[in-house]
Amino acid sequence: MSLGWYAFAYCKKLTDIVLPESLSEISPYTFFLCEELESIVIPAGGKKIGGEAFEGCPRLCNVTIPDTVTKIASHAFYRCENLESIEILQSVKTLGCGIFRECANLKSITI
Repeated sequence: MSLGWYAFAYCKKLTDIVLPESLSEISPYTFFLCEELESIVIPAGGKKIGGEAFEGCPRLCNVTIPDTVTKIASHAFYRCENLESIEILQSVKTLGCGIFRECANLKSITI
């Protein structure tokens, strides 16, 4: 199962979400401009985080990426201004460009 493009885009009051274990892909722009989204846990079945998936989520500070994810596409976390640290596991084989562009408070990336 995948979440379609713009599935939750512009959900300005969405603060958190529980995703099903059957989720394999977060498509591009799925959570575009979800300005109140603070935390997301990508389920163990997740394999791909699409481009701009979390673009413009300035309050996003907690992201859990399972060891099943193999690709994080370009600008996936663009303008996630509150993101301070993130761990990218060994399973990730492809990292797109500008993944953390304009993440002003990002202090730690563990790869």
